[in-house]
Amino acid sequence: MKTLRVIFAGNSDFSLENLSFLLKNKKIFSVVGILTKQSISSNRKKNIFTNQIKLLANDRSISFFESKDLTEKRSFQWIEDKKADIMIISSFGLIIPNDLLNKFLFGCINVHCSLLPKWRGPSPIQYAIMNNDKITGVSIIQVSPKIDSGDIIYQKVCIIKKNDTTKTLTERLKSISSIAILKAINLIFNKKRSFKKQDESLSSYTRKIKKIDAKINWMLPACEIERRTRAFNPWPVSFFVFKNKNIRIFESLVIKKSTSLSPGTIFSVTKDGLDIVTSKNVLRIVKLQFPGRKILYFKEFLNSNKKFFYSGEKLLF
Repeated sequence: MKTLRVIFAGNSDFSLENLSFLLKNKKIFSVVGILTKQSISSNRKKNIFTNQIKLLANDRSISFFESKDLTEKRSFQWIEDKKADIMIISSFGLIIPNDLLNKFLFGCINVHCSLLPKWRGPSPIQYAIMNNDKITGVSIIQVSPKIDSGDIIYQKVCIIKKNDTTKTLTERLKSISSIAILKAINLIFNKKRSFKKQDESLSSYTRKIKKIDAKINWMLPACEIERRTRAFNPWPVSFFVFKNKNIRIFESLVIKKSTSLSPGTIFSVTKDGLDIVTSKNVLRIVKLQFPGRKILYFKEFLNSNKKFFYSGEKLLF
């Protein structure tokens, strides 16, 4: 295999992992340009990763470009000037114009964290956890005009553990995604097999997660709330309101218990956790965080706050 001239596009911690992998494999990949989405967000965390990618580009003396729209003449020209063989996209966030798709000998490929066609869109990891899926994975696909609907080049399965959060699952998907890129490149370069069309009848879609999505609705069953607390960890983090405080939940358990109390009622307060009635069963809050304070196990919180929660009190929702 000859060394491929690559333009890499991405701006997240996931992207950073994939970019680092490409840069380590110099015999296969020559990264000739790094493209990120121009930040218009005040999200400090996202900006940190964009800046790390920028620093990496500067450290390796690789041409770097920030774009807010790839249809702009400057963006298009920068890409064209690189004379790359392939564009590799990972958590980029901008639509690739049709005119660009034909500019590369081996096309544009995208790294997507689901087993497509399931969970297209921006939040596949969170939706897999919320949906109680048992498996997910990484799909390497050809970029097409319709979002996440291109032909599948390679897929790698990842088991979802029962206590997985978005953070822990993302870490495992990171580690397999780089190997998946390498496998896909080998298939593309050697034309070993035809790529697989996605079955539109099996497609499902995700939307961008918002902060308000993390507010707990106690009318949901405990199992669904528990999955959402894992899906929204590390962001935006599930929360409930009590005594004018937004209290965040970092760990919870489902307690199979029936009661005549209405959803949102505190069932019990013990060192084992804070038990809240839901529409089905009880949710036990094991680890929580008050505004401006560190994350604590509930038993630690009780040591100095024995009179904050009482059985029978109602939570807002």
